[in-house]
Amino acid sequence: MPNKIKIFFGFLALIALFSVYSVFNSLSGKSALVAVIGIESPLPTPDNDPDHDGLTNAEEMIWGTDPFNPDTDGDGFKDGEEVASGHNPLVKGPNDLLPTTYTSPTNNITEKTSALMTSGLYAGVLSKKTDAATYNNALSDITDSVVADSNKALDPSSIPVGPAISSSDSKAAQQKYVDAIGAIIFNDLWGQLINEPRVITMKFVNFNGDDRQNVADTQQYFNAKATYYQGVLAKLNAVAVPSSWLNIHQKLLTGLQTLVVNHQALGHIGTDPMKGIAAMNNLMTLYQEVQPTLVTIVKKIK
Repeated sequence: MPNKIKIFFGFLALIALFSVYSVFNSLSGKSALVAVIGIESPLPTPDNDPDHDGLTNAEEMIWGTDPFNPDTDGDGFKDGEEVASGHNPLVKGPNDLLPTTYTSPTNNITEKTSALMTSGLYAGVLSKKTDAATYNNALSDITDSVVADSNKALDPSSIPVGPAISSSDSKAAQQKYVDAIGAIIFNDLWGQLINEPRVITMKFVNFNGDDRQNVADTQQYFNAKATYYQGVLAKLNAVAVPSSWLNIHQKLLTGLQTLVVNHQALGHIGTDPMKGIAAMNNLMTLYQEVQPTLVTIVKKIK
């Protein structure tokens, strides 16, 4: 069965799962199915892989590797080879294995769901001749699988952070912490989070077009945003935390991890459209939760 048709069957299950479907419809004026069917990754060119290591420039940005050095960690293996084989291109072996969420073949939700839908068609449980109860049960099992796979693939904890740096709970320590996170929130996050819902929705609509360069540029935008939030995450994680602020600090870290993992998924929507749709839905939910969290922080500061 052609890949585009397989993706179509996969999206039959997806429609019932993600509320972003209706949002996308109202913005683009077209069916959300059309938005993703036919999206293909541009063929590699010397311009987007200057060091010929198998990773495009956009992928180099995600991994934090050197786009002009085919072997960033200097262990004798090209960066692309390490990623493909489940190893960290930034860490020399032997203790450089990546978490399975980066390498598991079942991590591609679109391919897995398409395979499940195709299997259901061949088995007859999703055919027009099957009874309603059997059909609904089969579709329910598939949609449950999509939800579970999405939650696993987009788990914020898959973005590693180091252990929190603890400090005393003295007034001076709390003041130092408030000054540090205040600077991060207002300099690195406030403008981003206020403007992003509108911007990423407009960017997401670009995936509905036939301009492959525009699609590639949009994917690179999301990859760059993922890298940006990784930098903010590292900055926040380096701040010493008084014990009375640990809960709020953890919320901020989790929020940044969520931003990173979902922007990464949107940056690779060409290879896994379903995960990209799920990521868009997650981001919209996160933006709705950001304001109450910031209000809580302001109250705590006062």
